[in-house]
Amino acid sequence: MKPYAATFDIVVQWRSGFYAAYAVLTAVFFSLVLLVPPSWREATFMTIILFDPTFMGFFFAGGLVLLEREQGVLVAALTTGFGFRSWWCAKVGSILLLAAAVVGSLTVAAGAAGFIHPSPAGIVRMVLGIALTVPLFFSLGIVIAGWFPRILDYFLFASLLMLPAMVPLVELLGFPVGWVGAIAPIWGGMVLVSSLFTTGTGWLTPAIAIVSLVIWNVIAWLGARRAFTRLATGTAPTRAPRTKTRGLPAHGVRDDQRRGRLILPAEVKLMLRDPVHAAILFAPIAAALVLGRVLPWLFAPGGALNAPAATTASIQTAMSAVRSFTIILTVVMYGMLGGLLVLDEKDQNLMPVLRTMPGRRGWYLVRRGMTLAIACAVCLIAVVAAGGNPMPAGFHSTELFGSPGGGFGRAGVLALSLLVDLASLPIVFLSLSVIATNKVQGLAVAKVLNLISLPPLVMLALAPEARWFLGLFPTAWGSLIRLNSGGNPVLVAGAAFIGLGYAAAITALLWRRAVRSAG
Repeated sequence: MKPYAATFDIVVQWRSGFYAAYAVLTAVFFSLVLLVPPSWREATFMTIILFDPTFMGFFFAGGLVLLEREQGVLVAALTTGFGFRSWWCAKVGSILLLAAAVVGSLTVAAGAAGFIHPSPAGIVRMVLGIALTVPLFFSLGIVIAGWFPRILDYFLFASLLMLPAMVPLVELLGFPVGWVGAIAPIWGGMVLVSSLFTTGTGWLTPAIAIVSLVIWNVIAWLGARRAFTRLATGTAPTRAPRTKTRGLPAHGVRDDQRRGRLILPAEVKLMLRDPVHAAILFAPIAAALVLGRVLPWLFAPGGALNAPAATTASIQTAMSAVRSFTIILTVVMYGMLGGLLVLDEKDQNLMPVLRTMPGRRGWYLVRRGMTLAIACAVCLIAVVAAGGNPMPAGFHSTELFGSPGGGFGRAGVLALSLLVDLASLPIVFLSLSVIATNKVQGLAVAKVLNLISLPPLVMLALAPEARWFLGLFPTAWGSLIRLNSGGNPVLVAGAAFIGLGYAAAITALLWRRAVRSAG
């Protein structure tokens, strides 16, 4: 059997922007470790390693395997003597190399700056945890891709199906889950990585974690091999579109649209005709309800979890940031939905058709963006209603828009902050639509874009003065208005002006590239 060259995958990942994306992520991770209080640095570093490089294989598995299926690489691997084992080893080797580069550079930089002090044994455990967890989740990603061989389906269902596997992570918050958590695939990696800074704990629990990871790797590898065969031979389950004109108005282009004014209902039909699209559109409302209403109820004094008073107080204090997170998450999800639809249209060679439709260059992007913006604006209202008001209880703003009691006050500030949040939607949509040329590049871009939903949560760990540095992210300004302005009219107006202008400038740059690429 001929070996499948890992160097080929490294070149593909380099060209697809994996290394560029993780260079940005590593810089952001280091900045986060720098900004949080010293007492939080080791916990922040451990959480970063656990949540990102550890899951790297899972995140990119769908894009890699689905793109190579369409390019015929999977068939070639089966028919030219490479075989699944060689293909899998090359993929895992290249992803482990990228993970090692990220973790190594971050560890060296943080250690040299004196931010962290890991023990030698802890570093060994961390390396073992990453080396065993990355291939495990890559294999699990292939399994899910075998059942959901469209990028949008993978994007949604991979996240949903992985939620049960994440149950053991609540132990990081002090809630033991017992043997139920120990049988989950993430438990072994969590034990090994979370012991990074501990000394003298013995090797019994880490040894059990290693055995658990080995068993899960074998199970996932066998499932991945079957999924690989299904994908390569075309026997994987598919979901046929309801119409044959995906990405185009179902009724054609009428005479009153000849000047490029393609009406929105056709785009709305495109969004809603697929259950996966509809699920993504309405998922933020469910997330807001769970995080904004159910979570406080669970942690309420005497609630279902009977949590300690200190934990309950911490959760309640963080609720404004959590609700702000659901707002940004809504904007990011809507933007990604539109961008991933464009990637699907690129893969189906529909872009030449869209570019020749009546109207100015790039008009199909304007049509898609307008539809997303209107739908997202409506959804944001529902998200606030479902999740609760994200404004802190101590926020006073009655003098911002007029005399006390005579202006919009608190409601006006909330509406203004939502408008600033909504201005980030074109950035997400155009970044995926314009920068990415295929699924793999799309997931690399999406990986970076995931960061822009985090500023409200990061604010919990930062002092009020340091929070303004998060303004480097265009999605932070709405949350800064709600969480860090204190109702000061100057700060609110200034943050709104900067946030809207910043988003408009980035959108304009992306639009210029979109027009050039539209030919």
